[in-house]
Amino acid sequence: MTPLELLDLAQKVSIAVVDRVKAGDLTKPCPCAGWTVSTLLDKMVTAARFTAAVVAGQTPGPDINILFPKPLAGPDPAKTYREACAECIERITACGLEGEMVVPAGKVPKAWGVMNRVLDCTLNTWDLAKALGVDPEIGEVQAAAVLAFSEDFFPKVRAMKDHTRFAEPVEPPAGATTLERLLAASGRRPDWRP
Repeated sequence: MTPLELLDLAQKVSIAVVDRVKAGDLTKPCPCAGWTVSTLLDKMVTAARFTAAVVAGQTPGPDINILFPKPLAGPDPAKTYREACAECIERITACGLEGEMVVPAGKVPKAWGVMNRVLDCTLNTWDLAKALGVDPEIGEVQAAAVLAFSEDFFPKVRAMKDHTRFAEPVEPPAGATTLERLLAASGRRPDWRP
């Protein structure tokens, strides 16, 4: 699959999980230490809007902060997130994958930046699903593509001087699935429980 096809798949899978959030879920803890479902939803909206801006060569506005997300999901997080995802893929489709874009890691090829978005979307989908106690529905094709990308991505990000985004990798469980290996590589514990 191309990066654009993977992004479309990852966003559709994530939207299906976001659609399951109810008002009573917003204060539930999630695998991101110290975050609630509400914070995670804000981050997911932020990430989609961030990518939509930088792929078009724009500087994200002051409300777009990937590490410390502002409350952007609003009273209807599913609608807000769906709109942010639609804008993200529309911008990428319009701009194409040729050239470069600026992300927190620096100037990168657009295809690499889009795969960064796919990785982030995939991990946050799992985070949200775990917080809600539902299946993330992340299939083997998506997990394998993201794991392959992450083998280059995680070491580069962890080597950054001001890196705070990913914990050190953990040992995957015996007989780990592709998704569990990806989670472990990201520093997440596949057996995390609220």
